[in-house]
Amino acid sequence: MDIDKIQEKRVDKLWKSWHDDGNLEISDVFLSAQVLELVDEQKIAFESFNVEQILSVIPFSNTVFVLICPACIDSDNFEVFEGLVNAGLIVPVFQARYRYYPPEVVQAVATKPHISVYEFEIFRTAILHSRSEAAVCSHCVEEREVQLDRLIRGKRNAPQFRDHLETVVRNIRPFVDPDFEILDELEESFSSRSLDRAQQIADTSFGIQTLRNAQALNAPLLLTDEKLDHLNRYELEELEELRRVGLELRELISHGLGLKVPTTMPIGDYVGLVRDIRPHMLSITTKMLESGRSSTNEISLRDVFNGIEDVNREVERILRSKRYLFMEAAVSTVSNNKELLASALVAAARVPAKKWTPASHVN
Repeated sequence: MDIDKIQEKRVDKLWKSWHDDGNLEISDVFLSAQVLELVDEQKIAFESFNVEQILSVIPFSNTVFVLICPACIDSDNFEVFEGLVNAGLIVPVFQARYRYYPPEVVQAVATKPHISVYEFEIFRTAILHSRSEAAVCSHCVEEREVQLDRLIRGKRNAPQFRDHLETVVRNIRPFVDPDFEILDELEESFSSRSLDRAQQIADTSFGIQTLRNAQALNAPLLLTDEKLDHLNRYELEELEELRRVGLELRELISHGLGLKVPTTMPIGDYVGLVRDIRPHMLSITTKMLESGRSSTNEISLRDVFNGIEDVNREVERILRSKRYLFMEAAVSTVSNNKELLASALVAAARVPAKKWTPASHVN
């Protein structure tokens, strides 16, 4: 069975229908009914399969989406990946055709909830178009791309400039306002023959891609300071909120959250542990959020994290129980992942945007 051919043919019909009448039934996009339910839930979304980061966050979030590229899964992490997929602890989001992944990876997800690259592309495009003030004409972008290519044709470092152009155009799809602004900056770098500036703009486009993935999945944005610096030149509303939350997080993190999450135990033991502790963690988190809500329905991060000791005590209580006593040595403070752990709780605290129902239209 050619799963690529089946998915591509099915989704191509959705693209055609959307193009013809301007409507798209979100309920038709995903083959998995469970995925359809989860896309509208509060969630954490990771840009790649980083084992330690994902294992550190799973106990604090009911829904974890992970974008998977063909190089994400290898012989070193496949067992963990397969264990998390089988346990329903992550939802893989494929970023390329199935044929580009190792056969065992495709087999591991074939009958499990996941999102194909075909589904993600049309879903992402529909959501971003519906939330933007205006779309940018794809034909206009293509013409602009040709124009930019002419500026460096036959010039020194033309291949490198062309690579940056292709990277930017690929990363900013689908084209929405204010995409012409980044192309304007790219044109300036081409005209001045500034390869360093073109490189910076290409780097920025990866940050924009991450931002839009987060928007499409209605998930918290997990960006490093380096990526934030790349985006600082652009007026994006999401960044203002991100900066505000980031300052509070840095203050809290500087005092040390001290969260303890076991991430080095065998995946089977980890899955069993998560099934035991997750209800407790989510219950405590809910209570923390309820106490942290202000009259304006915003979340006070300081009040939320005042309950962090309760979380640690609950983890320690379960780990010290007879069943998990042998695992105690595997428990350590995950100091490098404090930002991610904080983001997991912030994700639960986010006030969701107006929900769409599975039967709703995206125009």
